[in-house]
Amino acid sequence: MDLKGRSLLSLEDFTADEIRFLLNESKRLKADFKAHKRTKPLSGLTLGMIFQKRSTRTRVSTEVAM
Repeated sequence: MDLKGRSLLSLEDFTADEIRFLLNESKRLKADFKAHKRTKPLSGLTLGMIFQKRSTRTRVSTEVAM
């Protein structure tokens, strides 16, 4: 399933099959992480985060995750 170029702003923008696909993909990535299979699915992409309120803890944890 190709979701390239789409943003996840609301679940209402996706079909049930697309949501199932996203959940299954998340499950696969989590299993790979637990099995120490290090993949970089976001390699080469530019990511951005917007926060409504200042929070050092949130900012730092997000930077580490990205």
